[in-house]
Amino acid sequence: MSPNTQKAIKTAINLFENFCQVQFQSSSDKLFAEISEMQGEKKERVAFDVLQDFINHLDGRELSALTTKLTVLRLKSYFAYRTMIKLHHEDIRSELKFPRTVKRKSEPLSVETILRVLDYSRPEKKALYLFLISSGVRIGEAVQLRKRDFEQFGQRFRISIRGKYTKTKQARITFASKEAENYLRPILEKIGPDTLVFGTNEDPFQAMQNEETYFLRLRQRAGLTDTYDSGTNKVTIHAFRSYFVTKCEKINEGLGHCLAGHDRYMKEYERYTDEELLEFYLKVEPYLGVYQSHEYLKTTQDLQEKMVEVENELGNLRELKEAFLNRKVVEMKMDEQGNEVITFQPKGGTKDKENSERFHEIWKPLEKIEKRAEQ
Repeated sequence: MSPNTQKAIKTAINLFENFCQVQFQSSSDKLFAEISEMQGEKKERVAFDVLQDFINHLDGRELSALTTKLTVLRLKSYFAYRTMIKLHHEDIRSELKFPRTVKRKSEPLSVETILRVLDYSRPEKKALYLFLISSGVRIGEAVQLRKRDFEQFGQRFRISIRGKYTKTKQARITFASKEAENYLRPILEKIGPDTLVFGTNEDPFQAMQNEETYFLRLRQRAGLTDTYDSGTNKVTIHAFRSYFVTKCEKINEGLGHCLAGHDRYMKEYERYTDEELLEFYLKVEPYLGVYQSHEYLKTTQDLQEKMVEVENELGNLRELKEAFLNRKVVEMKMDEQGNEVITFQPKGGTKDKENSERFHEIWKPLEKIEKRAEQ
């Protein structure tokens, strides 16, 4: 049993103890003793009634439906041991009523939201978040990485995710973007080969809890407090991995899931060498950038605004040309406020020749500009 599973079971037991204090104003020991003294169907009925009350208690605390179900399943063996009742999965499914999971559509992270997170982050956390975004590594895996797991591989860092770090116990490799590397390298240069790169505790579960707590406070400082109806925040540290997978899948189907550690896709990519995986990654990398992406978007927006200005100016010039070709003579002058004033005279006026020569003098270079803009 992994340390994380042990801690999850301990958490479930603590939640049940809290429930007993609230529901019965006594410890769980007294409750278990009373149930153990019962016999036959009454014993089982009371046991399942207690578990149902516990489920309702968790639901009242606004825990997600999935968290509630996992908590009860983790408590099952302990509860059976203390009450001397055999609890089968079939019995739990048939006798207990769990809250239904409300299906919702998750909102994808935007570059602007990620930039806001980074703006409120310390340098070492900024390195962590850019690494998660560009590698697809789980936060629980990232806090276990040591310097020896990073190595220069061609143009990028190759990261070895050891089997003991992963949820599936299957080793894999992934890469970090050049953007993330710029923040990672100063950290790696200061530490020894066996030192944790991101982890703040040798206990992976505690290290992950530390990161969750820090991100919660950061989110509050950044004003990113919007939640779904379930109470889950829309911006979580786990969303960085989803961002990575989504971006990768748009360029190379399956690659994002493979590098992120999804078992089925990892098997499909087993036939590729690390060099070939890096080649795939480099094609995806431009879409994983945060600061570069923001600069690109800003530059594109500025260009679009300038194009609108040019189009408006060309529109005015086209109207001017049309007015002249419709046998009108153009006269331009400035008023007292410095604004250009254009007046028209019927064809045949004394200034016709003078204005015609002046118009063509102005329009000839403008026609070249118009043609270039249309191209």
